[in-house]
Amino acid sequence: MVKKKSNLTSKSLPRFFHIVGVGASAGGLEAFSDLVKALNPKIDKAFVFVQHLDRTHESLLVQLLSHLTEIKVLEIADKMILEPNRIYVLPPNFKVKYMQGMFRLLPREESSDGFCPIDFLFASLAIECKERAI
Repeated sequence: MVKKKSNLTSKSLPRFFHIVGVGASAGGLEAFSDLVKALNPKIDKAFVFVQHLDRTHESLLVQLLSHLTEIKVLEIADKMILEPNRIYVLPPNFKVKYMQGMFRLLPREESSDGFCPIDFLFASLAIECKERAI
């Protein structure tokens, strides 16, 4: 699949839209689906969905959520610029950090505390976005 690059830069985007981090375990599909169905397509926020999946589990979250909403649902790519009115989904076996207006994908790694992609994203949103992070 070819990823379409945006001609936007992090400096050309409005800095005032909120970024909403949403995390769940592998069993969170129903909660994700209910949330997506309830969203107004013109919400002026960016949503980042992170599922804590087993290393061997393939994710179909982009395809499943795309059928439930008019909002564009995208798989996160490294250096992808965030835009409002989008839902971004973490690909399997990665963790994601938000910095300088874009995503940075990092390979999955296990630590003594386990794999915590949700906490990793939330911490980066809090540091980078401050009051714009939800």
